[in-house]
Amino acid sequence: MRKIKNNAFVLFMLFAFITVHTSAQQVFEINSSNSNMTVKGTSSLHDWQMEATKFTAITKLEIEDEQVTEILNVSFSTPVKNLSSDKWIMDKNAHEALKEDDYPKISFSLKNDTDINFQDKKVTIPGNLTVAGSTQLVSVICSYNFISPRQLKASGNADLKMSSFGIDPPTAMLGTLKTDDDITVEFELEFILESSSSAEVLP
Repeated sequence: MRKIKNNAFVLFMLFAFITVHTSAQQVFEINSSNSNMTVKGTSSLHDWQMEATKFTAITKLEIEDEQVTEILNVSFSTPVKNLSSDKWIMDKNAHEALKEDDYPKISFSLKNDTDINFQDKKVTIPGNLTVAGSTQLVSVICSYNFISPRQLKASGNADLKMSSFGIDPPTAMLGTLKTDDDITVEFELEFILESSSSAEVLP
């Protein structure tokens, strides 16, 4: 009888171990109130930047010991109308250049059939970025850190060219102000574990 009980205990512990280590796929949603994204560039007169004031994002990760071992999904979108600066004329010209009326959103999604390069807590994420109706493969360099098992911080950047998406760099002041083709997107994002995934996280 004791042997049967011992075997049952061993099987129970083995099952618990396997359950914990196979339930590492977790879905995180953006906490937009504690996140920011900036588009930066230069022009013939001065540097400029625009902030994305509203966006949505979600990611599904394979996690072990606070290390991301696999990225299963990443999706992000922001309305063009919520890209803004401290100059209304710049906002107007930028929204027109981005063809807001025809393509009101900018979106990014993970390219699943491409290898992802992991280096400690830094990762290069390949994905499809859609801007002004044109989709291009881009690489986003990202560093991450777990604030807690339910809270993830990610920061990074991507260097882009407007012309790659068929966008003519905006001009102003009767053409005397011309923006350069090169831009940089910088971000600091906070993700919170979805409530439906909470049961999969150890306290």
